[in-house]
Amino acid sequence: MDSPSVLDTYRFSTLDAPPAERFDAWVATSGSWSFVAPDERTVPFDCRFDATRVGPFTMGRRTWLNPDRNVAYGMTRTARQIRADGLDHYYLLLHLGGSITWQFGKRTVDMRPGGLYLIDTVHAFDCIVRTGDTVIVTLPRDLFHPDTAKLHGCAMAPAMGGILADYLLAFHDNLSGVSAAQVPYLTQATTNLLHACVQPCADTLMQAGTEIDAALRERARSYIEQHLTDPDLCPDAICKAIGVSRPKLYRLFQPDGGVMKLVQRTRLLRIRNMLADPTRPRSRIADLAWRYGFASDKHFSRSFKAEFGHSPRETIEQPPRHRGDAASASLAAAARPALADATFSDWIVKGNRRAA
Repeated sequence: MDSPSVLDTYRFSTLDAPPAERFDAWVATSGSWSFVAPDERTVPFDCRFDATRVGPFTMGRRTWLNPDRNVAYGMTRTARQIRADGLDHYYLLLHLGGSITWQFGKRTVDMRPGGLYLIDTVHAFDCIVRTGDTVIVTLPRDLFHPDTAKLHGCAMAPAMGGILADYLLAFHDNLSGVSAAQVPYLTQATTNLLHACVQPCADTLMQAGTEIDAALRERARSYIEQHLTDPDLCPDAICKAIGVSRPKLYRLFQPDGGVMKLVQRTRLLRIRNMLADPTRPRSRIADLAWRYGFASDKHFSRSFKAEFGHSPRETIEQPPRHRGDAASASLAAAARPALADATFSDWIVKGNRRAA
């Protein structure tokens, strides 16, 4: 019987930092993202992360240690960061609690507990994270068909996705008993299951997402973006602008929760970006809500908080975005526990170079 061996593991906990500096400690270990501080700074950012290298994969888990007091914070990955950090793989995310609302260009994706989603690190994004537990698997790009990249931001199909989710949880929970001799067999089994889960989704995506439909969606999104302040922005106007019937329009945007749901999300995101931009002249929240088609302040505030996890006024009052400047980097480094002597991104890239 093989005896367990110590696999290459990355561990980090914010509990080693003073309560007021725990979010900065978290930022310091992340490396490849910019952050917006939590909406509720009185709640300590109590979080733990571990990741283990298993063959070409890494199996990680983010655990929120303050489940009775959740917070929301922002994350951004920019084109400059993509060029600089060398990350070139997929993340497979299994949400066990909390949620993430992603903005991929003009596309919004809500990730909820129980969902299994694929994220491509070579694409920029903006997201709002509501704290909870997440299993994170890093997948080498070269192990998968090039069409897998089309699944960026997509949920895995429920049947195979459910099987894979159960497998990933069991895999993570039993890593401590895995020996080096067992790693090649686990790698092959994991690769086979991932291919079985991902490939049918890619086939379905290629069949359903024809080039014509993709072009129509993009035309509709462009029209919506250009008419966000138009009080007559409605399905009929969009249909007329892009030349489709109402049933066709509804089918095109069914994955987004409907075309008017997309309109509302796009308007909310535009307002949030305006409120969060300290360089813009300050506008009254009520004026912005009216300008972007919300019938009442109450409806706007309720919709805004449901989308982003905090109120419009709290967006204005939030601390500045962590941009990696010298001052914030110095503070973050001071808050970083000695155990995590590199960012998670550095650890991933270092492992990739060793494997090359």
